[in-house]
Amino acid sequence: MKVSWKSNGVISHCCKAFCVGLKLQRESTDHNQRVKQWLTERGETIALQAPKKWGMATEIIPDFIRDLWQLLTEDLNLLANTKLRGKRSILRGCNDVYQLDGDFLLMVLDQQFSMLRSREHSAQVPAKDREKVENLFKNEHREEVNTLIG
Repeated sequence: MKVSWKSNGVISHCCKAFCVGLKLQRESTDHNQRVKQWLTERGETIALQAPKKWGMATEIIPDFIRDLWQLLTEDLNLLANTKLRGKRSILRGCNDVYQLDGDFLLMVLDQQFSMLRSREHSAQVPAKDREKVENLFKNEHREEVNTLIG
């Protein structure tokens, strides 16, 4: 995958022959391969399948997807509106698409984050190991353990 940075802070996601943008729902004039969608009039998208796998009731999934879209595009601005560009010009059939905001991604990459590592339930961990983890969690001067669930 080739990634190029745009001056407007948007990552241009270029896959081999073409760039890809995202919409809540494609319009009839949108390029089917360049514009991916979360909602569709027919069939299912990955965005529609995921909440089903989580056990969400089918009838509320479209509203959930719309709310999530608003959160990512308007409230948090994690997805930024952009124009897909080819080598020479703006690509046809790709109007009003969204991509991950490159400025946000750079900010995240610049921070120090710790990955969560799952372990067995505390009743399944030997007492000595459990006590060590609990003490690390309680220590204000060390940040080795940031989550503890009993």
